[in-house]
Amino acid sequence: MKQTLFEAIKAAGIEYDYYQSDLFFRVTDESSDILKRYPQYYAGAGMFYSKGSAWYDVPFAYDPFWEKLKRSEYVGRRSEKIF
Repeated sequence: MKQTLFEAIKAAGIEYDYYQSDLFFRVTDESSDILKRYPQYYAGAGMFYSKGSAWYDVPFAYDPFWEKLKRSEYVGRRSEKIF
């Protein structure tokens, strides 16, 4: 099975962060090459500057958010019960 974008970033040892389902990771040559392999995310990715460097902001790409949502008995109900 093909790795997800999050799995590829994590496996490469690239620094990342997240907010809910959004994945943030440092812009480097390696991270840019990885992101380009995922056209479903590449088109919607943005950039911002923090901690003295550029970061990608990729909506909906933080896998643990979705895994937690799938396990939740509250899917389809009030979101504060999920988080």
